Parts: sequence; structure tokens; C-alpha cells
Amino acid sequence: MMCPGSSACFAFLVALWLMVPGHATGSQPWMCKWGRTYTDEAEKVLQRYNCDLVGQAAADFGYAQQRAHIKPEQIKVWENSTKAANALCEQSRAAVSEKRLSTAAEEAVKAWGQGIMQGTVCCTLVHPPYCLNTGGSGSSYLVFGLFAWLLIMFLGSLIASIFLRPENEESEPAAAAAEARPPAALTVGARGMAVAMQRELIEQWLGPSSGASVAPGTPPPSSLRVLPGAREFAESSSSLFAALQETFDFQADSARNQHIHLMSMWRSQCCNVADADIQEDADVHVDENKLLLEGLDWLHTDLMEGFTEWRAKFSDSIPERDTVPSMAGVRWVLVPAAVCRGDAGRAARASKQLAEIATYLLVWGEAGNVRFMPEVVYFVTELLLSAGANTTEGLYGGAGGAGQLPRGTPFQSGNFLAKVIRPIYNVVFEEWYDRIDVDPKSGKDKKVLRRGYEAFLPPDTANYDDWNEMFCDPSRASEGIVFEDGDQLFDVSHEQRFASLHRVDWAASLNRAFVKTHREVHSAWGFFASTNRIWLTHAALFFLGALIAAKDPDQVHMGHVPLFGGRVATRFAIIGLLVPFHAMLMAFSRYHTTGHATYDRHMGHEYWCKTACRIILWLSPLATYAYIRYLELKGVELSQNNDVKIGGAVAVHFALTALGFITHLGFPDRDYDAVFPLTRSPLHLLAVRYLFWFLVFSVKFLLALTVFNSIYKLFTNLNIVMLGHESVTEIKSAWSSTGWGKDVLEWMCLWGTTFYLFCVDTQLWFTVGCTLLGLAVSLSQRNCQVCELAFEDAIAKIPERFSEKVFCFAKGDVQLDRAGREVSMKRDFAGIWDRVLEYMRYEDKIDDQFMGDQSFSTDASGDLRGLSWESLQQPVRRRRAGAGPSGRADRGTPSDAPAGFKMKIPDFFRERNVCETFLAHYTPCVSESASWPDNPEVQWRYRAISRGLGLPVPPPYRAPWIPGITVLIPHYGESIIMLKDELYNGTEEELGLVPLMDWVKTRYEDEFTAFSTKMSAKRGTTRNWTQHGAQWSEYQDWQWDDICVWASMRLQTLWRTVAGMTLYHPALKCHFEVQGDKHCRLGSVWDPSDCFTCMVSMQMYKFFNSTQLQHTNKMFSKFPDILQVAFIDREDKNANAEMDKVHGRQQRRYFSSLIDGRCSQDAEGRRAARYKVELPGFPILGDGKSDNQNHAIIFMRGVFSQCIDANQGAYFEQMLMLPCVLGEFRREADFNDGAKKIIGLPEHITSDIGSIGDFAAGSEVAFGTILQRTYSVLGARMHYGHPDIMNKQFMMQQGGVSKATKTLNLSEDIFAGMDFTLRGQGRTIKHCEYFHVSKGRDLGFNTVLGFFSKLSSGAGEQIITRQMFRLHVLLHLPEAFAFYYAHVGYYVTQALVSGAMPILTFTWAVVLAADCEQTFRAFENYCPLSGKSAAEYMAQTLSVWYSWVLLLFLVATSMPLFAEVWMQRSFKTAICLLGKQYCTLSFLLFVFQAKIIGYYVVNELRYGGATYVATGRGLPTERRPFIGETQAGKMTKVGGLYLDYAALAYYDAISLLGTTILILLLGGATETNGHAGGLMFAWISIGLTIASWLYGPFVFNPYQFSLASVKEDARAWLGFFLEESGKHWVEWYDKMQLKPRKGFRDSVIGVDFFFKVFCLACWFAIVNHKLSLLSVIFSEYPLVDKLNMASLLPPIFMPLAYCVVVTIAESILSCPRVLAPPRRTRAGILEESTSSEDSGSDDEEAGEGADDAPAHARVLDTVIPRRRGEKAKPWCRLPDQIPLSTSGIIVVALQMMESVSPLTVLRGTSWTKAFVSGLVLKFLLFSLALFLAEGLLRSRCYERYGLVMQPISLWVHANRIFRDMAISAFIFITLLPFVLANTLNDMICPGFSLHQILIYRDPGHLARKEAVFTDWGDSSSDDAEGMPVDRFMTGGDGYARTTRLPHGGMLGLGSQAPPTTTFR
Repeated sequence: MMCPGSSACFAFLVALWLMVPGHATGSQPWMCKWGRTYTDEAEKVLQRYNCDLVGQAAADFGYAQQRAHIKPEQIKVWENSTKAANALCEQSRAAVSEKRLSTAAEEAVKAWGQGIMQGTVCCTLVHPPYCLNTGGSGSSYLVFGLFAWLLIMFLGSLIASIFLRPENEESEPAAAAAEARPPAALTVGARGMAVAMQRELIEQWLGPSSGASVAPGTPPPSSLRVLPGAREFAESSSSLFAALQETFDFQADSARNQHIHLMSMWRSQCCNVADADIQEDADVHVDENKLLLEGLDWLHTDLMEGFTEWRAKFSDSIPERDTVPSMAGVRWVLVPAAVCRGDAGRAARASKQLAEIATYLLVWGEAGNVRFMPEVVYFVTELLLSAGANTTEGLYGGAGGAGQLPRGTPFQSGNFLAKVIRPIYNVVFEEWYDRIDVDPKSGKDKKVLRRGYEAFLPPDTANYDDWNEMFCDPSRASEGIVFEDGDQLFDVSHEQRFASLHRVDWAASLNRAFVKTHREVHSAWGFFASTNRIWLTHAALFFLGALIAAKDPDQVHMGHVPLFGGRVATRFAIIGLLVPFHAMLMAFSRYHTTGHATYDRHMGHEYWCKTACRIILWLSPLATYAYIRYLELKGVELSQNNDVKIGGAVAVHFALTALGFITHLGFPDRDYDAVFPLTRSPLHLLAVRYLFWFLVFSVKFLLALTVFNSIYKLFTNLNIVMLGHESVTEIKSAWSSTGWGKDVLEWMCLWGTTFYLFCVDTQLWFTVGCTLLGLAVSLSQRNCQVCELAFEDAIAKIPERFSEKVFCFAKGDVQLDRAGREVSMKRDFAGIWDRVLEYMRYEDKIDDQFMGDQSFSTDASGDLRGLSWESLQQPVRRRRAGAGPSGRADRGTPSDAPAGFKMKIPDFFRERNVCETFLAHYTPCVSESASWPDNPEVQWRYRAISRGLGLPVPPPYRAPWIPGITVLIPHYGESIIMLKDELYNGTEEELGLVPLMDWVKTRYEDEFTAFSTKMSAKRGTTRNWTQHGAQWSEYQDWQWDDICVWASMRLQTLWRTVAGMTLYHPALKCHFEVQGDKHCRLGSVWDPSDCFTCMVSMQMYKFFNSTQLQHTNKMFSKFPDILQVAFIDREDKNANAEMDKVHGRQQRRYFSSLIDGRCSQDAEGRRAARYKVELPGFPILGDGKSDNQNHAIIFMRGVFSQCIDANQGAYFEQMLMLPCVLGEFRREADFNDGAKKIIGLPEHITSDIGSIGDFAAGSEVAFGTILQRTYSVLGARMHYGHPDIMNKQFMMQQGGVSKATKTLNLSEDIFAGMDFTLRGQGRTIKHCEYFHVSKGRDLGFNTVLGFFSKLSSGAGEQIITRQMFRLHVLLHLPEAFAFYYAHVGYYVTQALVSGAMPILTFTWAVVLAADCEQTFRAFENYCPLSGKSAAEYMAQTLSVWYSWVLLLFLVATSMPLFAEVWMQRSFKTAICLLGKQYCTLSFLLFVFQAKIIGYYVVNELRYGGATYVATGRGLPTERRPFIGETQAGKMTKVGGLYLDYAALAYYDAISLLGTTILILLLGGATETNGHAGGLMFAWISIGLTIASWLYGPFVFNPYQFSLASVKEDARAWLGFFLEESGKHWVEWYDKMQLKPRKGFRDSVIGVDFFFKVFCLACWFAIVNHKLSLLSVIFSEYPLVDKLNMASLLPPIFMPLAYCVVVTIAESILSCPRVLAPPRRTRAGILEESTSSEDSGSDDEEAGEGADDAPAHARVLDTVIPRRRGEKAKPWCRLPDQIPLSTSGIIVVALQMMESVSPLTVLRGTSWTKAFVSGLVLKFLLFSLALFLAEGLLRSRCYERYGLVMQPISLWVHANRIFRDMAISAFIFITLLPFVLANTLNDMICPGFSLHQILIYRDPGHLARKEAVFTDWGDSSSDDAEGMPVDRFMTGGDGYARTTRLPHGGMLGLGSQAPPTTTFR
């Protein structure tokens, strides 16, 4: 029994052999036919053409006899053929003179075809290909074979999707869990007394009663307590929560927490009510009597909107409820009519609203992961609200009642959690995971995915969206929710459904077969389903342009009807065929992506009627086109009115085509795609969006027309067959000709490449358009006041604008003189500005002098000993009532001054005219003003606040009427505060390294000076702070505490983030002090913490070590009132676990816990939880971050949320803008949709350190400003997680602030925006730019690319989601285009751009290779009559043929940043920034980055496997080795830049380099005849691509060219490939390249296999055609036929023979070589490699060992453990020690010999192109054979016949190791000149490194030298006594010793060293 793989290989080789001339068909008698309908002129052309060929052939024969030694027999044949042909031509000429043109043509054809070509061809055509073969051609068969293969792949994919879908059976884990389910009938155990709970909740409202003691750490009561009606509402809400908690057995802590949550949202809505009155009249006194009642009304309207709409949708199965819900008969205090002014009906409505809100919050608070399914929460809430009084069985199947558990009883879950929520959670868990293990070492949890789920969840696996959508559909929910006995829940009366809920069989009800609505398919079908409108538009434009460029074919004038039609209208009618073709593809893609539930629900009569109508509409263009072609073909036989008939048919055809395009592009064709109605776009914005895309496509199309014209001209000049110009008759007679097959493949290649490149540049034009539109929007935001924007001094206008827009409620104005005009400034602005400067001074951004100069304060210098965090919390308005700590009066500000007081304005706010600004900025002779800061960050802060104040800013909320907001910061393992050992560990000087602290100090030199000055003054009264500069060892530990905090504020740490975001608190305090309403009741008790909370979701707090706990407590100490920490607590299961339905394969219980600064600490510093809410199970079921946010969201307060990453920061002056930002959510009218918003905000990137950091920062700046501004206008802006502010009430209604399906939602943040848009109903996303936060980004080359790999993988998964699909279908066409190109289209385009140069060069090489040779040109009948070469024509074509696409890509990448910097700063700054980026080789990074992005997004679509990539945010100071590290000559660590990017970039770079060399060999540069200039863009683009792909990682690798490190790299290279016979390479190759791919079957049905075969077909056709001509020319050479056969066989036989011999020898000598060991079992793989920690930052699943792990798995370094003295064991070597590398060299040498030997005969014919083409064909045949062989090694055949397959395994590994050796050696050797240059640089100027300048924008500084003073004692030398001798370390010769670095490199102590290599 043969293996399928070997059978396929054998069949393929046999097919190629049969295609060789002489085997494809038998010999046939010569016969020529041509159309008798030829005109007389055409017959003259035939006669002239054939006889001219005869004459030219005779000349070629004579020339060949002179130039080469030809056999006499061959010369005799040539002479006889020439003589006979000339005789026939003479007869033909005579016939012409006698006007017998048909006879003349026939004789001439016979002269060439029979006389010269020996009956093999007939030249009977007057257009390309002119001559036809009389026998079959393998190249023609390949053309049809390719189309057949595409059809087979298409049908196979369709059939597989129909018949091979997994059966909808219950999974094994689910079945096992079902068997382990405990009995359902359990009694209710109440956990506490309702009276005690109610008393506690009342205290949350009103505080403790008078005289009652307050427990330590108790939080203050709500500020609502002072509002009228507070006591009544407090009694109602507290009694309600207590009753619900007792009756339904909610968790007590959850009830307490949600009660506080209710009060915070209630207070926020009261503020909204008050603000509505204030906006009408700023001086109005707020009526506080109505606030609580109307606030409750507003809260219910916003929070319960989704619930109300959901309930209305279920109105048929849920009765209407106008009264207070029954809620199982709970007894609680209803809202009294007194608070409603005696209105009993209003009081009843308030009670109903309060009951619904409370119930919803309690259900939502305990839902855990079920919160991701908001409609499920609504369902449970409704059942709980409608529950009737307890029956005899109770609510949960047992006797009702309440009681307390006895002391000592093991913990038991609440019944609501155990019986309602946890069964649903268990279904979710079992759908994706097998179990949760516990790591015995660390104690952390390890998730184990189900079998086969390692790379991605299979398409039919249910996820949160599937389950949630079931509860959106009343009919599906009512039919799908069933009991274990099969009865339906909805058959039970509504009031009894909750009591029956515990009996629901959730595993059956939520089975994937019944809930799956959208299949996430990792294939082209999933991609096309979500992007089909994009490609239809491109296809239509492409065909339109190509048809415009095409001219009328000559066949029209000769009576033939071309394939695409002979009339202009007929040709354009072919565009209509796109409608049915697209409909077919769309139908199949929909079938692939539509789930079972959708089909089952909508496959009714109405569906089939609509489908039939669609089919008729979409097929009608096909019918009308067929009718048009019928009329055209039969035009002679029809009536004379045929033109009229065709005209009418064409008109109908175009009408139906237009209608088809409109239905495809303009409207969704399925009603059920829209689960919720989208928000309608304003008409003016729709007009702008349509106009924008019209202009983009117009520019693109007009430019493309020149390309299409050049391509058409190329076809004409090179006489290439144009398939559309061929008639059906001609195709039938020509299809078997070698020339025709070659031309058709060339035609397909050229047009295919053109279409590919046509699709590439859309993204680039979109970016250019966005840049221009962004500028226009920026101008429109400023009312198009261009002159004011260009010439105004925005800095000087800060006081008046700040006073007008931010502190508009403040009293007291100060008049300022502005160039003769008076403007007003609030008096309190002076105090606010001084406070801003104080914060800058506290942060050490400015020094004392600058602070004094720019302050309004009369005491400019201030008291530095009093400038502390505590002093910054003091009121802004300071009195001179007493003396300060220094004995002097406290500083006074004009805020206290009497009316009429005149203040001196700082020079900073003096308005400068245009001339001053221009001279200061553009001329070097005039410096900036002394008031302008030197610190770049301070400069940006001033510009940012001035620029923001110039934009439209909504009026702020007036304190205390500011709604609540919570900042949520997810945290996993990021640094909190930098440690001393991380900054300086004391060993750097010994190793010659620059400490990280020294690097930070150098980067922030002025700030460190200000810090030291401040600390000296501050500590002077207690401890003496001595300034030691960079002498870090001299600082004491207590000083290091402050230094670590200072450094943490400049690195990407959590401390910096928390310290920044908590500035909201003092900013709000300033608002209240300056313009707050202090006369209202709320103002009397208001505190900023009422409306602001900073929450850190520390997922791993449970596992923190003592240092992390200390740092956390330090944050609590500094921010005691506003900082909270949520974390996941864990406890072991107990005896009640089974009763509580804790999942049997989870070993713990999990809790969401909350701590704050008031919580008590244990001995370790760990705080006791204030609230501890049990979760239904392990919460991190996704990729980490979204689950981490979800578990903490229940502790958020207020109605707004802002999600911030743990590497961000903030500025005090920006925080003052918060009330204005919240004003964006303000309703314009009562209960309109103004509050349904996500407000997008920009970020200031602070990590612009070094070139890579600057490139990344620039990209982020452009993306966060000008592009987001444009996306907002185009309707494409979504949510990006940070720092957007969201209305939390509406985010709760869509499942939270992000989504958490494993792998699918890796880019979790954007799905919040997508769901927000899809839910519509007035929801909008807006982008504002007047508010900023800071952001740190990755700084190193590898970390930046790691970040983009995560984004790219996430985008690949995003493409196949239902959100992407539905938005693409439902949005208006321009919005769909903008959404695509603003998000996933960007990543797809990166892949297309990366493939542009390889595809272009391949096509270029094909055209050159198909060109005529220098000899025997007559036989290549397609040679241009002009005598010009294909190289010349290609040079002319490439000048316009998208060779500039890469350069446009680079320009488009830089344009947004250039435009934004120009707008923000100046034209000079923008030019300098752009020049700096290009001078530091930014284009290398961007091109390489595009390659990496493209690789990951494509592989994600194919293989899946997206995981969170922990890139790290440290400084780029560590050198990455080339291939590994060694010690004592042995490999100690495998991993380096070559291994990181070999498969991603280097292989393709070498392939592109080889294709470029091929082009040069084929004359692409030498035969252009003066048109070489047209190739300039092409050569630049190709060279840039090759250089970037090959050398990009090394150029940006710190200290890459250090001589000592390069020597170490060389040793590692030898060890990696040669040590132990290449063992290290084999392990790496098997792990990273061989195993992660699919098996043989998946290899040969992939798209890449099709392209491999297509490339092979192109070169096969060229070589086959040329060899067939040679066989005719040299017919007397018997080796010619053998040459044909030998040249078309892959060069694998000699190397395979060698491998067989080696394998047999090894077997005989008992040394079997195991190069690809048999695979482990799936169970073993899962056991070993799919377990992982529940990480939000680290990789979730490490599936390297799995068979189907992704091909793009992150490369991890492998440490090779070696003991001292241990010798490496011999690893499978022959006694004569033939290593794998040697076998690789031998195998490749044999392959080269086998490739070249049969082609050497071509060198004698001077057919260079044929020789080169033959070599290329050999290489492609070899590559295909190697590809198939690798597939065999991955298949089951290898497991069955492993020993037999060992020769193939050796052959594969030998070839692959040679490839890696050759490529790595090539890279290494070509980098050596730079090593030499760097060495000379270090010798000549060691303190000025060019490479340092390139990477860090800084020449670098040296490590400190260490001098050793030696006491010579009683030395006899008098002059040496006591003399200090300067030596480095212990080198007695006075020179620095060479010290080994941690990364394996060698650096001298006196040479440059990296800033640090110890930063972790």
C-alpha cells in the first residue's frame, strides 16, 4: 500500500514527463488549416510573413555554421529544408502576381511549416501567436490543469464544508460533567439576617447613627445623605437589597458592593439633572428637592434601556408589568409618596424603577463571565423580577427559608450563584477547556484547552456571542431552553420560571448546534465573507480600466468575433458577469460562515422566496450577456435591425448590471444580519464620506489607466496573445500549441500582477486622503480661520481661553491688554497656573528659577522644603494669615487680592507677533524667549494645552455636580516601582557596563539636577541629602528609595500610571475651590473621591512577593482616598464543592476581591479584602486582559469609565479638563441619545527614546491625532481601550468594556467599539483632541515587532468575527470602506505591499525569459518586428507599472505625521523630524515591519494561534546575538536574530535577491537600450526591500558590530550548525518549521501550493517551448529529445541515492539517524504543552509541541544545560563522522550537478535565456519536490513507514540545513565591512559611535573606568612609594581587560558599552 504523499509525487512527475514533446501526443501527419474567411489583405500578410520567416531562417542557418561547429548531417538537413522552402516561396510569389491569393498563402504556409519546421507548426494566424503546433503541448495542458485545480479546490472546499462539518454531539468533557452533576433539589440556606444587612446598607447611605461606634477603615457614607428625601430613599433601597439578598440568596458582599455602586451611579445622575438646569442658566440655584427622584428616573432610563428594549422584544412570552415587581414576594419599604410630592403614581413608578435597577445590579454583580452575555443577564433579571411567592419546593428546588450557617461550617456558595449562574458558566468552560491545573511550584493556575483547540477554536465552537444571541431572539429562547426531561422552560407560567430555572439542562440548551449563528472560519471564505464589497469594487474598477485601455482587435476587421466581443458595448458588457460571479462567491462564503442556528431559524418559505428573487436578479446579467453574444455571433443571419436589437439588449444588460451592483454594494441582502438597528448617519456626513471615497478612487483609477495602457502596449510590442482578442475558433485550433500556452500563462501573469498591485495602493491613497481630510477637519474645528491658526500666539491666550472654557463659572475677572485690545482672565487662574507650575516642579520637570519666572506668585521661589505631595493637596487660595514652616509668610496669590488689584503677568503669556515668532523659530541668530522651557516634555505640555483650548470645548460640569468616573488599570506582572538592583546593582563598573540609572540620568539630565536640588532642600532639616552625581555606589539606601521613585516616573511603570491618573483628584478639588457651588447641600459634604476612583485590577495580587506588596502599600499610602485594587483570590475547594456545582475539573474556588488603603494588613503586608465576591469558576477564560477587566468592573463607581494601560501617565493641567470632557456626554434634550457615546482621546507618546522609539512614537502620534480625527468623520473610529472615556451604563448593556472569547478576541478593546456601533440606537463614537494622557511604547526592534505581531494576529482573528462581517454588510459603502482600511485593511495591505516586489520581479523575469534568443530568431515567431528586446519594453512599462508602490507606501506612512507636526509645531519642525527619521533609516524598519505584519496576519487566517505577546517595555540596550551563545566552545543558548526572523523574512529576502540576479542574467539591465532610467524606481524599491528584509534587525541591534561580539557570533554559528552533527539546528528546525505546519493533505490543497504550481507552469511553458524549437532546429542531434526529458525532471535522484546509501550504512553500523522523530500522541502533547498560567500579559498557551500549532509561534530561546566537565554525547553519527552539514553540502552539490549537466548543451546554442530558464525550472521542480517531501514528514505515512522514509528525512534536513548555513553565512559575511568600520570608529573616536547615533540619536557615553590604587609598601623605588598607579581591574599592563558580557559578547572596559544588559 503506497503512501498518499508518495503516490501524489509519483503522479506529478509522471504528468510532467508526459507533457514533454513526443510523449504528450503521438506523431501525426502534417496538416494546416486556417480560416477561409480571411480577407485578401490578410492572405497577403500570411504569404509575406511565412516567406520572410523562410528567408530569415536561411540566414540563421548560415550564421550558425560560421559561429559553431555543426554536424555535417545537420547542415545537410538545413540546406535541403531551405531549398525546398525557397521553392515553395517562389511559387507563392508567382501566385500573388497572378492574384491567386489563397493559393499564395497556402504555399507560403507550407514553405515554412513543412519545409523549415518539418511539419511541426503552421503559421496561419495574422496575429499572435502567428504559428500553431500540429501536436499537443504540455504547457497548454498546464493552463487548463491550473483552472481545473482551482475548480477542484473550490468544489472540494464546498463539499468539505457540507459533509465534513463536525457532528453536533455533546462533547466528552460535557458528558463527563453531566454524569457528575449533583441532584438538583437542594434547600435554600439563607446566610444572614435581613435586618442586620438593612442596617448596614442604611449606614452606607446615611452614616452611623449618632453615638454609634465606627469600625476602623470604614469608608465614609454617601454624599447623597444631605439631599432632601435621602432617608426615605435610603430605607427603600437598603430594605430592597437586604430582602433580595436574603430571599434569593445573593452573596452578602456582592449586595453591599452593588448597593454602593447604585448610590454612586445615582449621585452621578443627580449631577446630570442639576447640570441640565445649570446649562440653561449658570446663575440658577439648583432645586435639590427633585434631584433624587429625577436622578433615579434618569438612571433607570440609561442603565435599564437595554433591558426595557429586550423585554419589549419578548412581549409575546413575557406579560407587561405596570406595577412593582413581585420578586418572590419580598418585603421591602416602597418609595413613599411624600418624596414624590404626594404623587402616589409617581412613587409607584419610582419603586418599580428602583426594584428593576437593584435586581439587575445584583444579578449582574454575581454573573462573572456570564456578564459577557448581557441578554442572558436580562433574562435572569426578568425571571427574578417576575418570580412568584415561594412554593413548597422553594426557589431552588428545596424548602424555602433563611438561616445562618453554624460556625465552623465549610464555606458554601450562595444558591443564586450555585444554581443559576454556575451551570451556565460550566457550559462555557467545557466548550473551550478541558481542565484547570495548579502549578505545584508557583501555585498558579494553568489552563488546558480541549484537544484540537490549541491554535484556535474550531468554527463550530460556540462563544459568548452565540449564546447571547440566542437570548436576543424570543422564538429561539423559548424553544431552546429545556429541562432535562425535554420540556421547555417557557411552557411554565412566567411567575414560576425562576423557581424552575435550576432544572434547566444548560448543556443541552446551549449546545453549539442550536446556538451557533456565525462560524469563525480560518480560510479564504471567512476573509471574503467580511470583505467581499471591497474586492467587488476593485474588480469592477479594474475591469473597467482594462477594457478602456484595450483597443479593437484586428480580428474584427477580418470577420472573426473575439472572445470578449467585437463591439465596444459588448466588451464593456462583460463587467456584468462580475455580478453573478460575485454572487456565487458570496453565497459560498456565507454558507461557510453561517452557523446551524441561523440556517435552522431562517430556512423558511419566505427565505427561499427571497433567495429565488436574488438568484434571478444576480443571474440576469449572465442571461442578458449570453443573449448579446448570441446576437453578435449570429448577426449575419438575423435581420438588418440587428444593431437595434443588440443596443436594446445592451441597455437592459447594463440596467440589470447596475441593479446587481447596487444590491451587492448598497444594501444588506439579509435582514437577520442586523440584530439591532444601527444609528443613522447624518446626511452631511454621508455626503462627505461618499465624496471622500469618490475622490480617492478617482485618483487611483486615473493613475491606473496609465498602467493599463502601458500593459496593453507591452502585449502589442511583444506579440503576446491577448485572450480577449482571440476568437473561439482560433482558440480551438491554437490551445494545444506551445506558443499559445506560453503566451496565455504570460498574459495571466501580467494581468494578475497588475490586479494585485492595483489592490495594493488603495490603502496608500486612503492614507493620503485621510491626511488631507484631517487637515481640513482641523481647520473646520477652528471655523476655517487659517490666518489665526497660522499666526496666533496660542500660548499667550492660555489665560483667557482657560478662564473662558474651563473655569467659566469662576467669579472675578482681570483685564489683560492684548495689542491694544482688552481681554479678561479669571482672578483664580493665577492660583491655578501656579499650582500647575508646582506640579511640574514637584515632578522635577522645571527648576526653581523657571518656576519663579513663570509664576504669578509674589514669592517666586517658594519654600522648597514645603513643596511636597501634601502641600500640593492644600487649597489653591492661600492666605497670609500666618507664617509657614520656614518662618516666613505663606505665599500669596492675587486670588485673594481686593477688587481693582493689578497683577504682573509672567512674560510667558506676553503675546508675540508674527515677526518675533518667525525670527525665533526659523533664524539661528535669534534665540527663543527666556521664558520658553528647555525641557521638551514641558514644551509639549504647553503646546498641548494651548492647542486644546483653541478647539471647541463643551462647557464643564460645575462642582459638586460632576458625575462619577472610574479609571481602570489592568495589571498582571508589570513593574510597580523600579528596584535598585534593576537601576544599579553595583557590578556594572566591574563589567564595563553603563548602569540603567546612569542612562536614565543622562536622558533626563536637567530633571535629575532639579530632583537633587529639591531633595537637598527638602531633606536638609532631617537628613543630609548629599549630591553624588553619577557616583551611584555613594548613595545610601534611604536615598535610593527616592531615586527609584524618580526613575519609575520616567520609565513605564505602574507607579507612574497611578500617580498620573490620580491627578484627577486634586484637579477636581481645584474646580470645586475655584468655581464650585458651595452653597448647595451637596457642596457642604462633597469630596473629589465622590466622583473619582482609580482602580487597579491586579490579577496576580494573590501571588505577589514581599517587594510587590510593599510597593502596592506605598501606593495606598500616597493615594489613600482614591486608590482601590481588585484582584482574583483563590481558595481550595471544600466538601460543599459538589453541592455548589463547582466544576469537577477545577481545583479551586475563585473570588473577585477589593482592597483599599483603609483595609487592614497582615504580617506580610497583604491586605484583607473589603468585598469578596465568589466567582462561578476560573475567570480567565480568554487571553487575559479582558477577563481581568471583567472581574473588576463590579467595583467600578460612577457612570463613566476610562480604561488605562499600566504604561501610561497624565498631567495636572490636562486633568483640569476632565469636567469639559464629561460634558461631551451631556444630553442636548431630555432623554436623547447624547449620553450614548464613546469619547476617543489622543495620547502623548513619551517613549521616543532612540530611533526605534521615535519611529514608534511618530506612528502613534499620527494614529492618535490626525488619523483618528479623520476616522471619526468617515464613520470608522472604534474604541482602542485607552484613553477613551465611555458611558459605563451602556457598556454594561453590551457585555463590558471588551470581549473575551479565547484567541478570537485577542485585540479585545476594539470589539467594544464594534459592538457599540452594531447596537446602534443612537450610539456614537466621537474623537476629541483637547485632552491628552501620556503613553509609553516599546523601544526596541524586537519588542516593537513583537507588539505588531500581536496586533497582526489579532487583526487576522478580527477579520473572521461576526462583528467584522456585520459591520461590513450593514454600513454604508463609504463607511464600510473606511472601516476596513482603518482597521484590518491596514494589516492586509501590509501583507500585499510585502508581496509586491517579489510578484513584480517574478513577472519581470518571466517576460524576460520568454523573450527571443540572439540566434535562430526566425523560429521564435513572436519576436518583435522592431527588433527591440523585451528588456527595453519592460523598462518602459516599469516606469509606470506600480514599481513606485513601495515608495508610495513609505511616503504615505510619513505623510500623516508630517502633516500633524506641521499643524502642531511648524513646517521647519516637520521637515526636521521627517529628515531625522529618514537619516536614521526609518524606511528599513517600516519595510521590515510591513513584512512581519503581513506574515502574521496571513498565517493567522490560515493557521490561527493568536496569543498575547508580552513584548516588554524596557530600554533597547541589550544586544541580541546572531544565532546563540557559547561558553568554553560549546553552545549554551540557542536563540538570536537569525533564528527569530529566518522564516519570516530572510528566506524571502534571499529569494527576492535571487530573482533580481535572474533578471540581470536575462538582460533586464543591459538590454534596455537607453531606457534604464525608467527602472530607477524599480531598482530602488527592490534594493530597499532586500536590504530591509536581510539587514533590518541587525542594523537596529544595539552593539551589533562590536568586534568581540561578532567573534562570539562566529563561534555560536559554528556550534549551532556543526556541534553534535547539527543537533541544535535539527531541534530548532523540527520545532519551529517542520512540525507547526499541517500535514501533507493540507499542504497540497493550500493556496500557496497552487501558486507554486503556477510559477512552475510559467517556467515549464517557456522551457518547453524553447526546447521544442531546438528539437526542430537540431533534428539530427539524438540527444535533443533526451535533453527535453532530462531538463524537465527534478534534480533529486543523485542526492536521494546518496541519502539511501548513508541511511543503509548507518543502519548496518547500528547508528540510526533520527532527524524527525515520530510524533507523540495527542494526549501527551496536550499534557506537556498546552498548560499555561492564567496570564494577562504572558503567553496563554504555549503549544509549540502540538501538531497544529501556528506556524508563526513566537521563537523562544532554548537554554542548553551543561554541567562543568560534562562532555557532549555523540548524537547519531557515523564512525567516520559525517555530520549533517557535510551531507547538506554533498546533497546540494549533487543537485547542482544534476541540474546543470543536462542543460550544458544549451550553452553551445547561445540560447542563454533557455539555459537560465532551464536552471530556474530545475530549481522550481526541486522546490516542489522538497515541499511535498516536507509534507510527507508531517503526514501519518512517516509514522507508519518511518524507517523507509529515513532517506527522505535525511534529504530534507540536508537541504534545509544547507539553506540556513548559506543564508546565515551570507548575512554574516556581508555585515563584516560594517564591523570593520565600527572597529575603526572605536579606535579613532571611541566616544562618538555612528551606530549609537543611528540607534539612540546619541553618540553614547563610556562606562566609568575603575582605577585601582596599589600601595607599594617598602618598595626600593623611592619614586614609587605611595604613588597611585592607574590600572583597570587587575591588568598589570595598564590596559583594560576584556570582560565577557552577560549576552555572550566581549567588550573592553575602555570601549563603548551598552547602557545596560542587566535590565530585566
